[in-house]
Amino acid sequence: AGRMAGMRERGILRPMLATPVSGWSILLGVGFLRMVVGFFSAGLNFFSALFLFGVSFPVNVGLLLFCALACALGAMGLGALVSFVVRRPGSASAAGMILTQIMLFLSGIYIPFEFLPSILQAFGRVLPAYYMAQGFRAALGVVEGGAEILWASLGFGLFGVIALFLFGQLFLQPEKG
Repeated sequence: AGRMAGMRERGILRPMLATPVSGWSILLGVGFLRMVVGFFSAGLNFFSALFLFGVSFPVNVGLLLFCALACALGAMGLGALVSFVVRRPGSASAAGMILTQIMLFLSGIYIPFEFLPSILQAFGRVLPAYYMAQGFRAALGVVEGGAEILWASLGFGLFGVIALFLFGQLFLQPEKG
């Protein structure tokens, strides 16, 4: 959605919306391309870890793909929400990065979750990034996964789909004038 806001501000989106291609096709195309690049990057990291450093993981491929898809959809929805609240693309990008860094810090990505004070742990447990991190850890065999991880991942993914649908409507409207 941030990418779409930038395209709108630079005047790229107006001619695209004037074509017979639907706005949703454009939105899904941009989102799908970013997901493919992200999955390729993750795959490159896995192969690099395996072949360069000899690190291997007992990967649960189904859980990994489910968490990756839910995380990607949820992140796109969160980006749509931030782009709706913060109208300028540059500011929306900065706000999204700040929000992401806070969520990653409180979810135990940067430092072990157990090292955080109890009040920050309580706050971190309500953030989707905590469950996404736990889902990826479970998919890689690092921790045991529970149903709460699956439900939270599914909820975040559904939030993303709903947010993309609602906020995407705003970006897909032809500009006036």
